[in-house]
Amino acid sequence: MVTPSTIRETAYFSGFAEIGRRLHPKIALLPIGAYSPDSFRAVHTSPEDALRGFVDMGAQDMIPMHFGTFKLSQEPIDEPVKRLLSGARRLGIEDRVHVLEEGVAEFF
Repeated sequence: MVTPSTIRETAYFSGFAEIGRRLHPKIALLPIGAYSPDSFRAVHTSPEDALRGFVDMGAQDMIPMHFGTFKLSQEPIDEPVKRLLSGARRLGIEDRVHVLEEGVAEFF
């Protein structure tokens, strides 16, 4: 039987802080899509969960992933980035969150 504990996905968990302590990541690639309905959050992070994990890790920059390519769940396809950027503004870290555009090179 497949349960949330056997699925290899990323949901928010307290281990993000430990990842930061052990690995000191500079860039965190975190998923922000496929979080609706709420039951999906057992295996997927919402934009707000991803920001929380990013802050817990203490990484310098965040690149969101796992969104916008095709409809994965019930949230509108353009909602994850809007919620991510809104949350980043509220936390004062919008300059550290980088939504990459297809075909555009970014250097960190």
